[in-house]
Amino acid sequence: MELFADLRDAGYFNGSHEHQTGSCPGGVPNELYYLPHRFGSRDCGFEIEQAELDAVPETNLSIAPCGDQNTQEYLDFAMERNDLQKPENWETASELYMKLKEYAQL
Repeated sequence: MELFADLRDAGYFNGSHEHQTGSCPGGVPNELYYLPHRFGSRDCGFEIEQAELDAVPETNLSIAPCGDQNTQEYLDFAMERNDLQKPENWETASELYMKLKEYAQL
């Protein structure tokens, strides 16, 4: 569970303070999303009907978010036992990651 090593190995993090790779332009994320033309890109989104989303029941998800059902159950237990909340942004997600890693002694 080495978050930054995993991100680096997958090519999403290069270790610099900008946390950018050559394939990701610099800029404010909201500007990249809402104004792609300013960064030499285009809007790749497409509309989808609510009925199409409803046709995919969430209960069919058989893979645990962390990839291992036993580990996922333990992490869920650790969150409940230590009164930890689900993260709301990247900062609280990083804090939660570090706490859970400590609890799991990873």
